[in-house]
Amino acid sequence: MEFNEKLQQLRKQRNLTQEELAETLYVSRTAVSKWESGRGYPSIDSLKAISRLFSVSIDELLSSEELISLAETESKEKAESFSDMVFGILDCTTMLLLCVMPTAIMQFNGLIKGRTARITTNTVCVIFAAVAVVGRLLSGVHWFTDILGGVLLSSALVMLYYSVNILIESKKTQGNHIL
Repeated sequence: MEFNEKLQQLRKQRNLTQEELAETLYVSRTAVSKWESGRGYPSIDSLKAISRLFSVSIDELLSSEELISLAETESKEKAESFSDMVFGILDCTTMLLLCVMPTAIMQFNGLIKGRTARITTNTVCVIFAAVAVVGRLLSGVHWFTDILGGVLLSSALVMLYYSVNILIESKKTQGNHIL
């Protein structure tokens, strides 16, 4: 007997409707309907709750193939969720890097007096930012348009920073204070 048949039989033995079972398990009635029609399986947490509710083991609920399939599916979902989180962090890091490096170049150019040191510092900052963008493109995990959007947004923020700095400097030279 398959899981969907076992679940339906256990539910009916307890005189529960799909709605009542769903409320007990904190899931939707459509989820219970899907499980009982064989169109899907519950999560591991829901399986544990079903097992406790009907006082049967998970092994009794599932055949060995169903159990393996369910574990594989849940494992893939967790891996995808983790990779989405990692790539989201990388997206934010890349955009932050694209904002920080140009502003660092502007600051270094004002602080470093030697031409060779300025060129070296600027080159390192540009290479660092370029490696981050190229690395993201080569990884093939996100759309080129996502990276391009990050570059454009970062450029706009850097230009805003640059404009504010020019405005502040021009006001200082005129003797006016902005703040």
